[in-house]
Amino acid sequence: MNIPLGAQEIAGKALSGEAVRDIISFMDANKTGYFCVTTSGERGLEDGLLVIESGGILGAHYAYLAFGKEHAAGEALKRVVNAIVAKNGVYDSYTLTAQQLELLKIFNENILLLERIPLRSFEGMVPVAYSEEFERQELAALPKKPKSVLAEHGLEEIRIDNYADIKASVESAVPAAGAADKVADKVKGYLSGEKPKEPVPPREEPTEKPLVEDMKPPEKVEALVDKELDTETTQELEELNQQAEKLKKLLLKET
Repeated sequence: MNIPLGAQEIAGKALSGEAVRDIISFMDANKTGYFCVTTSGERGLEDGLLVIESGGILGAHYAYLAFGKEHAAGEALKRVVNAIVAKNGVYDSYTLTAQQLELLKIFNENILLLERIPLRSFEGMVPVAYSEEFERQELAALPKKPKSVLAEHGLEEIRIDNYADIKASVESAVPAAGAADKVADKVKGYLSGEKPKEPVPPREEPTEKPLVEDMKPPEKVEALVDKELDTETTQELEELNQQAEKLKKLLLKET
């Protein structure tokens, strides 16, 4: 809503039966302005607004702040007059100029009553005691949310926000395949007094180097000289055979 601030007359006064007298006094003085009433219901705070113009009630608004439900005009007026006789709550009052009141009407047309309520009619509307019936009606009209499995067992307060971390932790704690058997063997040996056997490192087979005697010289290249090959090609093949013989003698000499 858009309500002009106006000039405050009453600030944060406790509800104790004086609210009705203050409203009647405000109306009897032919003042223009509004009263704000705040009470504490079963489900939270409730706000009421009573707009007064020249000694008569012009409009009303009522809101249940806990679950965002609002009422305007006639339905709101019934709840406001009930709220002003509540035991727990506070109220404020403000006076408005004629111009401020016009702005209130323009921006809050939905809260205006079809007819202004005079002082005598208002006095007859005020209940003797506060009733919780209005709030019960609001609570009964709220859509019911389906209960979860946790809520059905009274565990609705449990929350798992770090599921990914828990999952990773559990997975890391799971022993690898065969680890359980190794642990069981160690425990069994400890209980029997046996010392745990030191792990035997895997044996590495030495790599034998071939003896020079066993090394075979490259086979003699036999030149399959075709009649068409020239003499130079035949000489090159012969030189290769000679070099192979020299290599064998050199290797035998070094060993």
